[in-house]
Amino acid sequence: MENSRPIVSVDVFVYKNDQILLGKRKDSFTEIPTFAPPGGHLENNETLRNCALREVEEETGLTVKLEDVVTIHENNTHGKHYVIICFKAKWIRGQPKVLEPEKCYFWEWYSLSNLPEPLFANNLIAIKNVRKKIFADKRKSL
Repeated sequence: MENSRPIVSVDVFVYKNDQILLGKRKDSFTEIPTFAPPGGHLENNETLRNCALREVEEETGLTVKLEDVVTIHENNTHGKHYVIICFKAKWIRGQPKVLEPEKCYFWEWYSLSNLPEPLFANNLIAIKNVRKKIFADKRKSL
């Protein structure tokens, strides 16, 4: 195995009114585009919250306020072990822009009752919790 340690990934479900932001992303595992929130890998010496804010800004240009942790889960498929922390964030300002065109085709706001398909497999647990308004915790230590 190329990387013997788990990869820590952070995803951010950005809310604006009653909608969440999803991008049609180029899936590096299946090569089939899937819909997913902004997110990416934790960098060395970076907090989870700073990673979440950085990824949203780098990928979309939006300013957000982080709220709750939606899920903490893992995925060990495609030969890599991921630990995924999903946050809920409130939209503050900006219009979503594709700032990393090598990773994403477009960003769009979607109602939770009418989400596009296919959704990125790593986010299915988080989306289920978001729909039911179930959150992991409100600890500020993350």
